Amino acid sequence: MRSMPHPSSDPSAQLLALHAAVAPGDTVLHLHGGAALEGLATHASVASRVLVTHRNMVAVREMRRVLGEGGIDNVEVFAGQGTDPLPRDVSADVVAIRIPRETLPLRQLLRNAFDA
Repeated sequence: MRSMPHPSSDPSAQLLALHAAVAPGDTVLHLHGGAALEGLATHASVASRVLVTHRNMVAVREMRRVLGEGGIDNVEVFAGQGTDPLPRDVSADVVAIRIPRETLPLRQLLRNAFDA
């Protein structure tokens, strides 16, 4: 059984974990995934593959470390904005966006979500 990564107090991550409709075998894409890993861990327990992008390399390394310590091996974390760092052949069943504060990155993420 996989262990849960370190808990956080991010209520949006908890809501995402509870309410996103992820089916067994799905590919889930988290754009601008945050340090709150509840949603990732919950989705990884159901989905066959979870892909996460984040533009902050420190956050990327921390997510990789915490997921590795938790034994969660079906989550891939990519450094970059939106879908840019992902393999071109990726097709997602579920797309989740952690909304950034800036307007331009938000617009880019929304466009990427509809294209994924």
